[in-house]
Amino acid sequence: MAISYEDMFLLSELSRLHKLWNIDKQRRLRTRPIVLNDALTAKAAAFSHYLSGVPPEFW
Repeated sequence: MAISYEDMFLLSELSRLHKLWNIDKQRRLRTRPIVLNDALTAKAAAFSHYLSGVPPEFW
């Protein structure tokens, strides 16, 4: 099966976009704040709301 020049171009563009996406993904992971545990974060937020007197229906 022969690959046309158009197919080769599309494959090279897909490869280039995939590389750019991976670079962007790595950059976002590096700059993302560290969250140890989402459940722990939710509990801390709920406790903070509890201490500040915010009713549970607004948590």
